Amino acid sequence: LRRLVVADLHVGDSVSLEDLESAPVGGGREKMLISIDHGLAHLPQIDLSIDAAFYLCRGQAVRASGLPKEGPVRLYAQEAGFLGIGVVTDDGRVAPRRLMQATERKA
Repeated sequence: LRRLVVADLHVGDSVSLEDLESAPVGGGREKMLISIDHGLAHLPQIDLSIDAAFYLCRGQAVRASGLPKEGPVRLYAQEAGFLGIGVVTDDGRVAPRRLMQATERKA
């Protein structure tokens, strides 16, 4: 059994590990990769304030505008970009479900 398609990702668009490893860092390699949140485009996007993102990343549910009534959402913060996946709570807040590990940004 070999999976050829998942959502809008097709095996024909993939790159071999050898090609990825041999691509130059700082230009060619990055162009071969898709963003980590690409496969989550079907989830509503929620942009958090920097304060809300701070508390959410510490495990707390926070208030945010534009939340759907229920279900999972993609979470972003202005300075940090994609944070991970959250879920809308019964009281109309968003709680963290799966967050990405923070990485240092290069200036």
